[in-house]
Amino acid sequence: MRDSTGLGSMNRILLFLLTVCLCDSGVAGVAESPHYLEARQRYENKEYLLAMLSAEKAVQEDGENAGHRYLYGAVLAELKQFSDAEAHLRKAVALDGQKAEYLYQLGRVLLEQSHQTVVRRGMSAGVRMSRSEAIDSEGVALLERAVKLDGGHLAARVRLGRAYTDQNRYLETLEQFQAVAEADPRYPEIHSYLAVLYLKMGRVIQAIQALQTEVEFYPDNAMARLDLGDLLLQLAQPRVALRHLLAAEQESPATPDLHYALAKAYLALDQPERALASARKCADLAPEAPAPRYLLAQLHRRNGQSDLARRELATAERLRNRQAATYRPPKAD
Repeated sequence: MRDSTGLGSMNRILLFLLTVCLCDSGVAGVAESPHYLEARQRYENKEYLLAMLSAEKAVQEDGENAGHRYLYGAVLAELKQFSDAEAHLRKAVALDGQKAEYLYQLGRVLLEQSHQTVVRRGMSAGVRMSRSEAIDSEGVALLERAVKLDGGHLAARVRLGRAYTDQNRYLETLEQFQAVAEADPRYPEIHSYLAVLYLKMGRVIQAIQALQTEVEFYPDNAMARLDLGDLLLQLAQPRVALRHLLAAEQESPATPDLHYALAKAYLALDQPERALASARKCADLAPEAPAPRYLLAQLHRRNGQSDLARRELATAERLRNRQAATYRPPKAD
């Protein structure tokens, strides 16, 4: 039926103009695939398997859409399917190489693949090393581009800093980690990363200060408290160390290294029975480790229990020899 008033035609024209304006202004979701939108929401909710199904459909609909390729690759990366993730992320970067997030994800995936390289039959160690170094180099270059494009991409800075650490480029690592800490002092683990770096640089006091900051922001970080306790023990501060180690025990009671550190702290505080109990707990949690057995031998000897000391010492030596027999040093290039 013909619209004599012309309002129907006018409404269609207005709707068309509104759609064009919304598209031009970049309003999200106007022309986006429903599968892409669902995949993005699933991804943000960490529902990666469901996100993968939707992202795959989005790519099938439009494989030349950089956003679709990026999201599919990012989801696959979370599922540890790095080879497939790399292919889609490379496509996303080829379609749009000016997005820091695309560069970051591809660089991260390449570095993860490099560290999990499967040794193929017939491939020489030298070839594997060359390939790994090439992948690392490309991964670092991508992360550097990401940081250059967006200095506020803190995840890219952290991953770049960790890559620099692996290459013993400590001053460049420090630049990245400090930039993150200054931009967001509460960025998860950043002060722990700084502590590890400071230790590699021989800056023990700064490492302690960084760990103190980490546990101040995140008191439930058991590993940071363990590391802090270990360092304080080295500086002959067992009482302060014990406070952090006991707090760590509340969060991670099944960590062998924690009970080993507790044993050393109790020993330094002249509490031999508690030291013995902690050393025994460590040995129970790590039955193949010789270190707690040596400590148990020391504690039994201190208590005048010579037979028990000899027994633990013999066990420690047997475990150490077993480790030495199974150790295979890497082949030279």
